Amino acid sequence: MNVEAGAQVRIAGGEPVILGNAADRVEDLGEKIERGLKEDALVLSGGVSMGKYDLVEKVLKAMGAEFYFDAVAIRPGKPAVFGVCQGKPVFGLPGNPVSTMVTFELFVAPAIDLLSGAEARALPLMEAQLGEALNEKPGLTHFLPARVEWRGPLPEVKALKWQGSGDIAALANANCFLVVPADRDKIAAGERMSVLLRKDVV
Repeated sequence: MNVEAGAQVRIAGGEPVILGNAADRVEDLGEKIERGLKEDALVLSGGVSMGKYDLVEKVLKAMGAEFYFDAVAIRPGKPAVFGVCQGKPVFGLPGNPVSTMVTFELFVAPAIDLLSGAEARALPLMEAQLGEALNEKPGLTHFLPARVEWRGPLPEVKALKWQGSGDIAALANANCFLVVPADRDKIAAGERMSVLLRKDVV
């Protein structure tokens, strides 16, 4: 787990144990995973895509992991992985910051609730009026960095200009993610949309 994911664990009510960055080598990654499996759950950030140095699934499989999914129909965050290794839940999140934040909120935060013996809290969703028209590719549920403002009886949300899941500047300016359903492409201004609030800034 890196520092950013550790901050999200703390916000979600858990106690993070920072393992540090692993080199792109099977041995180093395996050592950090072994350390992480001594805790209640393991959250890995990065190394779950299809590149030459994306070794997380390979190393976990060699350690006996059983995977329940290795992709999800969302953008950003499609390569997210979940499995169980040595009796511990393991989450492999994409390494780009927007992807990490979205997939953590969707998958890891509810798991922290369950591991603590509580019921999983509902996602921090609210409804807001779309301030500007959208045109997105259908097929995946989109979580767009956005800002929601309380200017009238119904909050207004606008998607921010962004350059993909590594766009730290857009993430820094966002206080929420605008949720665009997978079956929508052209959405007119004024429509009511779901918004996933960022717990760390709202």
